[in-house]
Amino acid sequence: MPVNERLVEELAQLDDADFVAVIERVRRERTTRRPPAPERPKTADRDALARWYATRHMSVDPTIREVIYLPERAPADEIRLIEINALSAVPDSAPVEALDFGADIDLPGEHRLFVADVTPAQWDRIRAGSLALPDGWGLAGNRAFGRR
Repeated sequence: MPVNERLVEELAQLDDADFVAVIERVRRERTTRRPPAPERPKTADRDALARWYATRHMSVDPTIREVIYLPERAPADEIRLIEINALSAVPDSAPVEALDFGADIDLPGEHRLFVADVTPAQWDRIRAGSLALPDGWGLAGNRAFGRR
């Protein structure tokens, strides 16, 4: 039996309090092994900020597998990210929607951060051209930030 299946079987046998205690202990141990969050850029360079947001989001949310930065066709003061989230609650059939994160990180100049959270299946459909991105977004010139 594969290791994951055995773990699922064993965890399913625990009562609720023990289950939560085990999961919390594992979460704490994994958190201490994560590399520190990246340092915030000192300037409002859009590409550097995009890299920082992407790596920061992945360091905070372990279910984000990859972040795709879409600089082309975006206004100069706008950062567009697609986050491929393994545990996203978004239905695979849902349209892609970008949320305005209202970034305010005390740097000279202003910028806006838009993030579209997608499932791995949605990402496959986006790349295949069968699922549309938000109006004005495109994959040309994208940059991927992944885990290790």
